[in-house]
Amino acid sequence: MRRSLACLLIAALLPQIGTAAVATANAGSEHGQSTFPTRTQALSRPRVVEMSGTSDVQLRIGSPRSNTTYDLRGFVSTAYREEVTSYPLSFGSQEPTSGLAVVGGEVLGGNPRDWTWQRWEDMSEVGGALFIVADGPVVSYDLRADNVFDLFKPRPAGPDAKFLIDGAYGTYVRDDAIENDVEMSGTIRHSLFDGINSGVSIGQETGNPHAVTRIVDSVFVFRPMPNDRAADGLGHAAMFKQLGEGRVVMRRDTICYTETPMDSDRLRIWMRGTYEDVTVVLGPDFVGRYPRPVPHGVTLTHDWSVCDAAIARWHKGHPS
Repeated sequence: MRRSLACLLIAALLPQIGTAAVATANAGSEHGQSTFPTRTQALSRPRVVEMSGTSDVQLRIGSPRSNTTYDLRGFVSTAYREEVTSYPLSFGSQEPTSGLAVVGGEVLGGNPRDWTWQRWEDMSEVGGALFIVADGPVVSYDLRADNVFDLFKPRPAGPDAKFLIDGAYGTYVRDDAIENDVEMSGTIRHSLFDGINSGVSIGQETGNPHAVTRIVDSVFVFRPMPNDRAADGLGHAAMFKQLGEGRVVMRRDTICYTETPMDSDRLRIWMRGTYEDVTVVLGPDFVGRYPRPVPHGVTLTHDWSVCDAAIARWHKGHPS
């Protein structure tokens, strides 16, 4: 049974979400913290908080109850702009969460699209579309974001923290698709990042030799965006920023470079791990030879139609 709450009650209990509508579902089954719930399981839990509407203020759930699902399939945030917040969707900033599931949610960034990467860095805290502090497993399904710095920023608060992001779609992501800078285990699956500067940042702040980052059935399309370090004022970086201390498992992924990346030496960075059926597509403005060697299981091609086909397959499997 779902219970609709009046706007006054919303304002009293969750002032951060503005006028978004909230409801609670009390059906389904509880799931253990050792595995991630599926979408269906997450939406069938005893604790489901549903939010809908468009909000221009931060949605911040500082202390989420464990094993709670936030159904944001009808929720759009326009709060991502310099004068409001750099974390429009934020969970666990006061008390880390475990068993959290966030289903849906769309973030439409409001900063000028002609800002350079360096201008974004001038923000007091540049942030990302979705921020979760976890001390157990957490999952995001079907996140959408446009014109943000980072798309997803998980942070571990204990050794049991791990993440799954599945079905994400990001466009005009000015820095990292996934910022796993405090290295933790996680899975990136069935996602399309079409217009990014960097792919996955792993361990830039703190490494973790026990962490495993799995990247499965995902597409990373690097497109040039305003950057002062680019000779013509437009550029992009590469898949990995640095070597984390853990390892990666990549399977059936497509990496598309529109042009030669800035700091092209980063093309040599391949995390230790396993690569299986990974295709790197070199676009029409990629100049020079891709640095060898590449890991076993990685294929290079100049056929951009491979990238177009991967994008089309994702959209066919994830109709809006």
